[in-house]
Amino acid sequence: MKLSAQTFKKLSRGFTLVELLVVIAVIGVLAAIVLLAVNPTEQLARGRDANRISAIEGLGKAMSNYITAANATPPVPLWTATWQTSLVTSKDVANTISVPLPASGVVCAPKVAANGSAQNNICLEANAAATDFAIWTNLESNNEILKSTNTGAVCAGQSIVYFQYSLGKVQVACMSATGANSSPIGVGTTMTNGPFQP
Repeated sequence: MKLSAQTFKKLSRGFTLVELLVVIAVIGVLAAIVLLAVNPTEQLARGRDANRISAIEGLGKAMSNYITAANATPPVPLWTATWQTSLVTSKDVANTISVPLPASGVVCAPKVAANGSAQNNICLEANAAATDFAIWTNLESNNEILKSTNTGAVCAGQSIVYFQYSLGKVQVACMSATGANSSPIGVGTTMTNGPFQP
């Protein structure tokens, strides 16, 4: 079948500039809607928080094993700036664990200075009698920040994840940046600038 010149011209005609611009605009609007729905910044923050929670849980269990092997008394080397190294030496963990500190994070400042320290942005603090301890670090995702107050309100201070020996589990809490009581941790213990009262 032979096509006429006029028919061939109609078939080979491409998109007009207006049609291309309309298609590009529609694709742009759809892409913006998808980006708003997915919120990649929040998704990345949730991923980093998941790693922090996993690290705190692993270190908490390793520290519990270490203390059990030491007849339920936390040894003095644990309250130094190399407390994770003590866990590596005892073979309770393979390597020291480091987590990134969120932009809004604060360096650990335990209230019980003699019984607390920090290594790789992870805090360790014991109560005054050294019968209980907590390991914690800051969180950054909006999801965890809302969970930390237990009220659905935004945490006014620092959202943290912690493992407390006496509780034997990982929890999130809101810690005031100024040191004021912010959230209960454990029975009869309130958060000041760390999981234990001074």
